[in-house]
Amino acid sequence: MKNENKLSSIELEFTGHAEDSFTKATKSYIETHEGVTFVDLLKFFYQSALGPYHILDRMNENEIKEWIRRNLENTTTSDEPLKEELYGKNWVRVNLGAFKKKYGNDYQKLLNIFMKVQERKRGSIRKFLRFQNDLIRTIQKGSLRSKVYEPDLPKLIYHFVEKQREKGYPPLHHSKLYQQKNKSEYLVVSIQSLQDL
Repeated sequence: MKNENKLSSIELEFTGHAEDSFTKATKSYIETHEGVTFVDLLKFFYQSALGPYHILDRMNENEIKEWIRRNLENTTTSDEPLKEELYGKNWVRVNLGAFKKKYGNDYQKLLNIFMKVQERKRGSIRKFLRFQNDLIRTIQKGSLRSKVYEPDLPKLIYHFVEKQREKGYPPLHHSKLYQQKNKSEYLVVSIQSLQDL
């Protein structure tokens, strides 16, 4: 837990040249969000590979409905873009503040959009692990590094990744650093379901 807390406090920066779609997505994410750590990037790629199936695996439709209603009610309206694309062509994050500004507390509309996830093919852990390995290689190449020099970063990442593997790759939470600097709540939905907005 100590290693995880330390890793979650190390802000990253992209200093190299973005050569391919993966590194371009990584660089763009860091440039458009504040306080991004390895854990936050891993969450971005986790959602890009697996979408929101972890929610469907843990909650029934009534629980999801209540969860969406509560989150939407507690969200402050925002002028941010309504959607944020994840890596690939399957999933997007819907900004709840922007949704609320446009549609009010219409949680039923958001629930209908969310539940369309069941029409999509479930992503694979294998795809996520490929993204994770690409992220680690980007760090090893020096294109992605800590803003303040941290010699233990590779070791912290190794221990974190091992713990996640032992736990069976559970859903990730944003780092406290990220949560403090990025106030927007969001919901991951399939990109096709946004045609209903």
